Amino acid sequence: DSVTDGYDMFYDCTSLVGQAGTVYNYLYTDETYAYIDGGNENPGYLTAGYALVSGSNFNNYIDSNSTKIIFGDYSAYSSSVSGLTPTYVSQHVLTNEVTDDIQLYYSDSTKTIFILSKSVIMANDNCQGMFYNKTALKSIQFENFNTTNVTKMGIVTVGLMGSRDYGMFEGCSNLTNLDLSTFDTSKVTNMAGMFYGCSSLVSLDLSSFDTSNVTHMSMVTYSWSGI
Repeated sequence: DSVTDGYDMFYDCTSLVGQAGTVYNYLYTDETYAYIDGGNENPGYLTAGYALVSGSNFNNYIDSNSTKIIFGDYSAYSSSVSGLTPTYVSQHVLTNEVTDDIQLYYSDSTKTIFILSKSVIMANDNCQGMFYNKTALKSIQFENFNTTNVTKMGIVTVGLMGSRDYGMFEGCSNLTNLDLSTFDTSKVTNMAGMFYGCSSLVSLDLSSFDTSNVTHMSMVTYSWSGI
């Protein structure tokens, strides 16, 4: 915010892409876009050095009684989380140190979890087991959730004993509707068992899914009965 003269600081940087997808514009080569990219409303050329914790770690923060999760912008839900104590669920992408850029709030009265940030919420590249076996969950709203860097969303079996990482939504047996139309899956290689055991799903929007790099899709919809 202190930069006042950035004349041509981004001149001819034609490959620049901000974390929310803002691309280089020859009309803005000064300090105008020298910010973390917030999409159409707050465009920038920069990418934050943080992301959500890994899927399995994030899973540990979800209260087993929660029925709804909202990924949103802090400004839209600040009144809803007033008085609630935040838990920090982001980490630096290089050091893995916990940062306060993405905050989790839990409302026991409404059984709702709010995942909020003042910037774009970048998903961890590993989303395996993110919502695994959260059987009380009925709704997940991805209003502010960028999956551009995600490579893993599915099951991985490890070793002779069969220990494994879980699918992103595996075991969410009470989810009925899931809108993933904002997901960028162009880098994802593993979707195996991604929706394993989501037996109550009756509506699933995968209209934006790009599976061109996916090599594992076994059991992706195993144990569905509603679709």
